[in-house]
Amino acid sequence: MIRVRRPSGPSKQDDAVVIVSPTSPEKEAASSRTDSSESTPTTRRRAISLSSPFARLNFKRNLIKHVQTQTFAIEFDPGDPWTPRLSSPEVLVTVKLPLGIPTTIKNVQLKIDLLLGSDVIMSSVTESVPVETTFEGGEGRLLFDLDGARMVVPTNQQMAFGGLLKTIFFGDGEVGISVKLESAVVAKVVVIGDVKISKIPFATTIPLQGINGLTSSPAEVLDVRVIEMTEWYMDLRIEVKLLNPSNIKLALNANIDRLELIFSGQVIGKTTVPDLSLEIGENVVKIILRYMPLTEPAKETGAKFLSAFFNGASTTLAVQGTRKSSTPITPLFAVVESFFLPFSLPGFSLKDELFKSISISTLAISFDDKDPWTPQVSLAGVKATLQLPITPSVVVSSIHSRFKVKSETISVGSSETAITREVRSELIGSDVVMEFDIPLAPFVVKKGERERLVSLIETIFKSSDVVEMPIQLKMDIIAIFVLAEIKLCSVKYRNVLTSRGFGGLEQGKLESLDILGGSLTHINVLVAVQLPTASNIAISINFDVPLAIEYSGTRIGTVVLSGLLLDTKHSRLTASAKVTLDSNNPAIRSKLLTRYFGGIDTILSLKGDPGVGDQGPLNPIITSLSRDVMVAGLHISIFSNLQLLRGRPNAGMAIIDITNPTSAPLTVTHISAKVFHHDEQCASMDVENMDISIPPRGTITSEPFSATINMTSHLRTGNAPQAQILFSRLGLRIGDYSVDIMYAQDDLHVYAA
Repeated sequence: MIRVRRPSGPSKQDDAVVIVSPTSPEKEAASSRTDSSESTPTTRRRAISLSSPFARLNFKRNLIKHVQTQTFAIEFDPGDPWTPRLSSPEVLVTVKLPLGIPTTIKNVQLKIDLLLGSDVIMSSVTESVPVETTFEGGEGRLLFDLDGARMVVPTNQQMAFGGLLKTIFFGDGEVGISVKLESAVVAKVVVIGDVKISKIPFATTIPLQGINGLTSSPAEVLDVRVIEMTEWYMDLRIEVKLLNPSNIKLALNANIDRLELIFSGQVIGKTTVPDLSLEIGENVVKIILRYMPLTEPAKETGAKFLSAFFNGASTTLAVQGTRKSSTPITPLFAVVESFFLPFSLPGFSLKDELFKSISISTLAISFDDKDPWTPQVSLAGVKATLQLPITPSVVVSSIHSRFKVKSETISVGSSETAITREVRSELIGSDVVMEFDIPLAPFVVKKGERERLVSLIETIFKSSDVVEMPIQLKMDIIAIFVLAEIKLCSVKYRNVLTSRGFGGLEQGKLESLDILGGSLTHINVLVAVQLPTASNIAISINFDVPLAIEYSGTRIGTVVLSGLLLDTKHSRLTASAKVTLDSNNPAIRSKLLTRYFGGIDTILSLKGDPGVGDQGPLNPIITSLSRDVMVAGLHISIFSNLQLLRGRPNAGMAIIDITNPTSAPLTVTHISAKVFHHDEQCASMDVENMDISIPPRGTITSEPFSATINMTSHLRTGNAPQAQILFSRLGLRIGDYSVDIMYAQDDLHVYAA
């Protein structure tokens, strides 16, 4: 057995004495199980002490030849920022023993000092760590991991340590750091046993690589998310790929706050880097950008940023540290306040996905005779739901729209409107809903598209089924986001507008016919047709549409429709009409108006005239139109309260109340009538050249006029029985249109005086 012990006499600290005691293998095994301090007098041991030729060997001097490190990691604790932890995996130490004695290093303990000049600015004493050892002759290679060694920064060296971190963070290339090591190892020497060698000195320079401020490679933004938007600010979360070219890993375990957000030289907000950790090589770092400009110049510049951002354009921003920036890791103050990171922020395009849905109350098409091939198109009651990534405070102030009837393969025409500022927007749940009307604008139809427009109009008019119309909207929207007026350009929406066709008006029913007036040649009327189903397409025709009128198979005149409106939303067709009846056939005029004022329904046929002029895309519809119309007779009594004033026998005067059932001025010009009560004639009247005017929808009492009176028994008592009046001739002037009709009424009240 060979044991090493200190000589009893004075000696140098670095010397060791080797005592060799030959022992049998069995006794050596027993000795290993029994402490020598517990030997008894009966224990027999024969120890021979030899003075070895290598009795005094120096195991420290020049023991360490080289220290090689690969990477480092510095981890900070926000609760104790001046005591970071240092790690370095696979530290390789080359040692040279003075003799080629087979040796194994079992573990190592290090005292590490980082130097700035001759000053120690940070020091650490590690725990004992296991070592992997390989030896060839007297040269050995020791491999071990330095894991989380606690580094202490003296108070008087904190500023110097902060400067060192700044040098490392912004350094470009190799940054040499002076290090003084003092190690203690436990070595197992074959001929000696376990030897603890303390205070082994070594000084070197560690070749650290600078982080270059994270700008050695351009920052690349991988992802952008809008996480919150209010009236005052907008928060973006971005993921940025950054390159750490150093061999140092940094873990802050804390945020960096109050960095400035820079755009075009203006501070437009603040930035936070949460829980920053930098691996060696590529990193993906999350950064929170808060857009919140505070000054007027910043707001003006910020509006340009928002416009570009929400239109999908990239912008150049920068995150910049100042003295107001902060982090709990106080050693990094010098780094944070000098930090500057430029990057290109991809735009957050809203153009193709902005609209969640759009509904249109009415698509209105208006034709006029100036250019029937360029109708006017408007969209009424447009309700658009915006599909936004967050729930923002948004006010849409105006819209400039371009509207097309177009599919992937077919184009019919397009229109463009001026800016409208009557936009209503509100937040409903998590959606922003805006309502507006797109006013009338020319719908430009190219010559090559005219047949398609004709086909579309014919389909809408004739079909009784659902009609599909592919539409495209492209809008420039001016909206207020975060106190900034921005313009979203070319926001697109495509959909298919579905509507029920008019069914050729076959199921339409004439709801009303109101006489408005008349001239010497025609009567002016207003007609309304009740349609069977509602639609969201309205068509107005602002030129005259002449149609022939037939009665019982005979053409009796014409009707010219003007201001024709297919208001399909309310299921009605309305138009003004000029009815001209054949002047060479007064009997037919009298017959038709006799039936109308007498409450008798009449069926007329309306037919298009192939000889009409160019009416644009409506020409095929108008010229081929053939429609039977039932004109309902009036059920309003014209006369009431006949007073007979008897003079001489069988002669007297009459006063009568007359009601005008039309909206035109009405004049009674002739009365030839007989009054009956229970088949007994009680009076007769035959008066020419009368001029009794009744205002539209009014009732008047006439002046007395001559009448022949036959006093019946009922009249003698002064009763007012219900009587019948039969007009063989009732002369009327409707406006300036004169006609004689026959008329009968059964509910006339007669009074005798």
